[in-house]
Amino acid sequence: MNPTPHSPSSTREHVLRAVGESFPSGDPAPVLQILDQYGQERHEGERERVQLAILALSQGDLDELRTLVACAKQDYRDVLYWAEMAKGYRDPFADRFMAALLTPEATPTRLALLKEAVPVAARIAVLWNPADVSHETQMAELEAPARGLTVTLQSIVIRRPNDLDGAFSAMRAGRAEALLILTSVMLQYHWRSVAEAARTSQLPAMAELREFPVAGGLMSYGPSPADRHERAASHIRALVARLKQQRFNDPGKARSAELVINLKAARALGLTVPPSLLRRANQVVE
Repeated sequence: MNPTPHSPSSTREHVLRAVGESFPSGDPAPVLQILDQYGQERHEGERERVQLAILALSQGDLDELRTLVACAKQDYRDVLYWAEMAKGYRDPFADRFMAALLTPEATPTRLALLKEAVPVAARIAVLWNPADVSHETQMAELEAPARGLTVTLQSIVIRRPNDLDGAFSAMRAGRAEALLILTSVMLQYHWRSVAEAARTSQLPAMAELREFPVAGGLMSYGPSPADRHERAASHIRALVARLKQQRFNDPGKARSAELVINLKAARALGLTVPPSLLRRANQVVE
């Protein structure tokens, strides 16, 4: 008798197939060994569904796989929620929380730094999501700096992860010479895919968060992890005070920004990063 679509054997087959898709060039045994650490305890529910979410979020990175398994063992609902966010699910609270941590006002500076890294770039693609409340404003605020840098901007809209292939096809068709990425909740779960697509398309790319160059992208300029941690804590304190109908006065700290450059990515692109830019970098990824 063939297994039913929801039988244990068929769901396990889904997991095995997903392992092959997420880690196509490696031995599946170590991946399964890590993955099967989830589901051993009675409280670790929805085993196959959670394992599939972990594989999707890991993007072929064994270290990320280990981290996600550990998170799932603490509370598997977090991993399932992240997987939905990665698919493009909109959560207004998450959007507001993310906005409190970011520096959209520094987007023109990111454009200038990208131009400094790639002086010959005359056409720069901007990857953005109209559903993000701050992106339309950022696009408008890039117009004057772009003229000052003698750069033509190519607007590339992405609303969900499966738009990525089409987005990079449009960049190539439009002869973009570099890429500026506006931060969104969804893209945070796809930095590795975006970095790989930029490398394949020979596009030097700049993002806001350091996770992008760490994942293989060229550059980032934005709030440091310590800055984001402090602002997240402040945002939560303000929310708790509002729920308790209490006043909340937090002067906060001055925003700090860090420049991160991935030299390995630069070499893969055949790009020589100007020494003046390297000297200003807070971190250089080799």
